[in-house]
Amino acid sequence: MSTWLEHIKNAEWLAKRALICEQNRDFQQARKLYTDASNYFTRAVSIMDSKDFQRRYSRLADLCGDKARALASQQSQQLVLADNPKYGTAIVEANTRLPFRTNPQIKSIAERCVAGKTNLEDRARAIFDWLENNIVYGKERRSRAGYRMAHEVLKTGEGVCGEEAYLYIVMARHAGIKASYMSIRTDCYGKKVDHACARLFTPREFSSDVAYHMFDVEKQAGKDHKGKVLTDEEAIDLFKQWRWK
Repeated sequence: MSTWLEHIKNAEWLAKRALICEQNRDFQQARKLYTDASNYFTRAVSIMDSKDFQRRYSRLADLCGDKARALASQQSQQLVLADNPKYGTAIVEANTRLPFRTNPQIKSIAERCVAGKTNLEDRARAIFDWLENNIVYGKERRSRAGYRMAHEVLKTGEGVCGEEAYLYIVMARHAGIKASYMSIRTDCYGKKVDHACARLFTPREFSSDVAYHMFDVEKQAGKDHKGKVLTDEEAIDLFKQWRWK
């Protein structure tokens, strides 16, 4: 049977996590964590002997409950893979070819990149910098299978524009950033291209292009790429075309 002190430790840990989520504007997860924290404080109070402690932790239970209710009408701007309805999970066979396939290594790298960073744009910048320093642009080691998936880009340490975009998007999503695949027909220099990059929402929307070495294309080049932000379904269809070319 848990002691009141164990309940307090759980409650305090949950409340700290809730505050981080709230600062990241992930209000959905923050509400859940504040509610859980309130429940743990309430359990602790119910088995305490000290009246002073009961009053103290009852106030904290009420405070966490109030925080959860205050966030009820807030729209989350951060996306969490497991909890946000805008992203889903899927169980597929090991050899299924999907460009956004992830693995524990990608997740671990993304988490290390953003450790200690609560601002979404700072998180996105940290991931971009990691890709700049660790993934090179090149075609030399591409297999006969054609276009690489995100985890294949990580394994080979290189990728062309769209392949780099897949890995960037997956890492960004692991870090709680909304990210999509952008197909580009005219680049920021006005040149007609067959190109791709990541489109990020932090919640500010902007093109971020590892292949062009530009974290924020419009800010760095003076003009943005012109193209279409694809749904995942559209991006997967495009990937299948390229995979077997």
